[in-house]
Amino acid sequence: MKRPTKQQLLLTRVSEHEAEEQSYRQEAMKYLRSISNFEDSLISLRKRMKPVFCGNFEYETRQSDLEKLFGRYGRVERVDMKSGTIN
Repeated sequence: MKRPTKQQLLLTRVSEHEAEEQSYRQEAMKYLRSISNFEDSLISLRKRMKPVFCGNFEYETRQSDLEKLFGRYGRVERVDMKSGTIN
């Protein structure tokens, strides 16, 4: 059996490297597309999110209590509690 020449070995390695590089590029493109789709979904979701105003909670109610209560239905971005005395 004839041994491959140095040039043939080099060409084989180059073609293997090119194939591997092409594979990496394809994986990178898939990843970038998935990030783009994810970002589009987040933007769409944020456009649909609306503030919720509620009241008549017990005086002892804490921010963490409201986060737990509403967190069952989705992500709670912010809780802004107002408190005061009734005159």
